[in-house]
Amino acid sequence: MAEWLKEAAGKHKRLVIGAVMRKLLVLAFGILRSGVPFDANYA
Repeated sequence: MAEWLKEAAGKHKRLVIGAVMRKLLVLAFGILRSGVPFDANYA
């Protein structure tokens, strides 16, 4: 995702970092809220 934002979309470095941080936070809070252990092979 970071490479796509930086190269294809032409975004600045700080914006890319912010987008990746948000994506990770949403994933982490979703896992905490659901109570289901994380499974990397789920999808």
